[in-house]
Amino acid sequence: MPVEVKNNALGGIFTLLVIGAGVYGIYLIDFGFLQNQISDYALFCANPDYDNHRCPGTWERGPHITYTVTKDQQLVIRQVEGSAPVRLSECAVVDRTNWKCNYEAFKDYSMSVGFADGKAFVNDIKDTDTYYMKHVSRYEWIATKEAKPK
Repeated sequence: MPVEVKNNALGGIFTLLVIGAGVYGIYLIDFGFLQNQISDYALFCANPDYDNHRCPGTWERGPHITYTVTKDQQLVIRQVEGSAPVRLSECAVVDRTNWKCNYEAFKDYSMSVGFADGKAFVNDIKDTDTYYMKHVSRYEWIATKEAKPK
C-alpha cells in the first residue's frame, strides 16, 4: 500500500509540472498574429561605451512595442507599452512581417522602423549608431531584468 501512495504522489507532482510547463510555454507565445499585430522586444545597453561603439556592460529590457499592420491601407500603428498609439507615416507594407515606415521620433529627427522576414529593425536616418540596442525574442526579453526608471 505505501508504494502505491508514493507512486500516486509522484504521478501527481509530474502532472503538475507538465501542466505548469505548458502554461509557461503558452505565456511565451505572442498571439498578436491573430490581430494583424507584430511585437518588437528590445534590450538596451545599461552602460554603453560610446567611444568604442560597444556594450561592455549588461543589457536591460526596453518597453514592449506593438505594431498593428494593415496591408490594404498601407497603415501601421505603433504603440509603446504604457503610451498612446501613434500612426506611422510613409509606410510600405507587404504583409504583417515585412514593412517599413518613417516617423518623427523627436522634433526634426526622423527614423525608419519596420520588420523584414519577421525581424525588427530601427534605422536612424541620420546614421546614428544603434549598437546600444538589440532586438530579441519574447523569451529573452522576459528573461532579462527590467530597467529601473532613472
